[in-house]
Amino acid sequence: MKRIIKQLSAAAMMLAMMLTLTACPPDDNNNTIIDEPTTSTPSEMKRNLIGTWKSGSSSNYDVYIFSSDGSVKFYQYAGSSQIQEKDYTYTFDTSSMVIKLTGNGETKNLKVTNVTSTTLILDGTTFLKDNNWQPEDPSGGGSQNGERGPVAKSFKGSGTESDPYIISNAPELRKLADDVNSGMTYRDEFFKITADIKINKNVLNADGSLNGDGSNFEQWIPIGIDENHTFCGTLDGGMHKISGLYIDGMLLYEQGINASGLFGRLSGTVKNLIINDSYINGRYNNGSIAGEALTVKINDIIYYPMIQNIISYTTIVAKSWTGGIVGYFTLNHKFPDNDQICEISNCLFKGLLISDIGGTAGGIAGRVIITGNNSFAPKLKSNGNIIIRNCVNYGDIIFNSHGGFGIGGLIGSVVNGCYGDDTGGSRFYIRNCANFGNISFTETAGSGGLLGKSFGNKDRNWIYISNCVNYGITSNNVNSGAIIASMDDTDAYNNYYLETSCPRAFGYSGNSGTNYSMTAKQMKAQSFLNTLNSNAAALGDGYEQWGFGADGFPTLEYINNY
Repeated sequence: MKRIIKQLSAAAMMLAMMLTLTACPPDDNNNTIIDEPTTSTPSEMKRNLIGTWKSGSSSNYDVYIFSSDGSVKFYQYAGSSQIQEKDYTYTFDTSSMVIKLTGNGETKNLKVTNVTSTTLILDGTTFLKDNNWQPEDPSGGGSQNGERGPVAKSFKGSGTESDPYIISNAPELRKLADDVNSGMTYRDEFFKITADIKINKNVLNADGSLNGDGSNFEQWIPIGIDENHTFCGTLDGGMHKISGLYIDGMLLYEQGINASGLFGRLSGTVKNLIINDSYINGRYNNGSIAGEALTVKINDIIYYPMIQNIISYTTIVAKSWTGGIVGYFTLNHKFPDNDQICEISNCLFKGLLISDIGGTAGGIAGRVIITGNNSFAPKLKSNGNIIIRNCVNYGDIIFNSHGGFGIGGLIGSVVNGCYGDDTGGSRFYIRNCANFGNISFTETAGSGGLLGKSFGNKDRNWIYISNCVNYGITSNNVNSGAIIASMDDTDAYNNYYLETSCPRAFGYSGNSGTNYSMTAKQMKAQSFLNTLNSNAAALGDGYEQWGFGADGFPTLEYINNY
């Protein structure tokens, strides 16, 4: 009997030692967490999964929040800055121990090797349950309480078209800005955005106004600060969002930077990108994608801007040269051999523009110029063209000035100062576009539903507008028109406007072409939709078809996805 008791005592001591060895070390808060063995029943494993799981250090970490309704949120932080926030749905297959995430255009399979009430191991990474964790204050704030966030040291990828540089977070986007602003053009190189990026959160209130005074937001430094520091590569956004740009352009102007946007100066291609929840308070040259897009010549090679497939939800409050997508768009013929095409295509603006000093404002572009060394002279012969096509503006424009060079639902003003003849010459086209935004301004200013003012070559009509529609209200004063406020040597034909937008097609100018005032009933008819699509097909390849929008009026079909 004594021998049996001694054996039982020894077994008890051994069991106590094993339990001690299997206990987890204390966490950062000196609270001991026991790593329980994986629960054997599927229902218990799924129940344990529900909650908030955090891995990493105090400043660099990942968080998953699994909910009982099958949704999961993922957060990633670097240097205490939130660099990713994604929403997924999930399924947990307990037989294969795999969690499948679906969302954001991707599917991810995460291998589970342990799930208890306190510990989750996903793909070899240990997460501890922390149901007290909360994301950043939703009332708004910058990545570092108004300070600039971290900057990446390098990019993944080699910069070729097949292996582009990868931008997946805010630090990498800041690196692109710093590189270009230090003199790197990235000409003939390629970038790809692979995830949504948030610089600040809750920048705008529901009405489009700034949330607070801006002091708690990180100031975005535009990519390209002047003509000698401009981006000449290609950036493909993959239809991801860049959210929370906050730009105090007045402060930048004091530092010698007079262009505000994601890019300050752009001489390359930007495509497939959404700008969301962003605010620009600028002076000259302001646009959500680029303050100024311009041609440059490097080693006898001309680099020119292309802006394609952009969606922008941005409020811009500025002094002059303001556009929803680009502020100042220039095909500069200091290079008389330039025969390239500069283009803004398939761009949608759903923000707000407010301009309070002269200059120009337009829902897509503020001012567009085809020129030599200045706006009107020298008149150099060139075959280079600018095309604005398949663009739609839904943003209202408020112009608090008694003058200026033009206010337009699509384009503020156009200047074509280049020489042309019957054998060639530069041309500017606005084709297959629509404006739904209303324009308000002081009574002495004039506005056009599509174009504010046009200045063409005195010898030739090198500005063309066709198959465009205006639904937005302009004004009843004599300086305004439902199509163009003031036109000089411009052909405008087969354009249409809602009768309540303005009683006349053109303001103080002549007319070249046929344009049509229509009732709401006529515009909502199938026959009008057929006319627009027939006109679009006649323009050739690259022109989008029209469809009925939610309000019953025709709009470009791709708009209905946003």
